[in-house]
Amino acid sequence: MKHTRLLIWIIVSVVAAIILGFILSPIVLKPPAQPPAPIPPEGNDQLAFLVTLKTIVSFVNIALIATLLGLYYRIYSEIRSRFTLGLILLILVLLMYAITSNPLIHILFGYYPFGLGPFTVLPDLFSSFALIVLLYLSSE
Repeated sequence: MKHTRLLIWIIVSVVAAIILGFILSPIVLKPPAQPPAPIPPEGNDQLAFLVTLKTIVSFVNIALIATLLGLYYRIYSEIRSRFTLGLILLILVLLMYAITSNPLIHILFGYYPFGLGPFTVLPDLFSSFALIVLLYLSSE
C-alpha cells in the first residue's frame, strides 16, 4: 500500500510536470521586445523542440526531486541520521541545478538557449535517470 501511494504520487507529479512544461515552454521561445542577449534564429523547429523538451525534463526533474526531498525529510524525522541529512543537502543542490537549468529561468535573466543541439537536453536526461534510480532505491 505504501509503495502504491508513492508510485501514484510519482506518476501524478511527473504528468503534472510534463503538462506544466508544455504550457510554459512557449514563454521560452517568445523573445522579449528588446533582448539584452542574442535571440535564437526564427523558424528553427529543431531548436523549438529541444527547448520544449528541456523545459519538460527540467520540470520532471523538479517533481522527482520534490518527491525525494519529502521522502528523505520523512526518513530524517523518524531516525535523525546524519547520512539522511546529507542526502537532503544533496537533493537541495540537485533542486538548485534543476531550477537553474530550466530555460524559463534563462529567459527571465535575458539569455536564450540555442546552438547546442541535442546537448541542450542530454545532461537533464541523465539527471532524470539518476533521480529515478535514486527514488527507486530510496523507496525500498
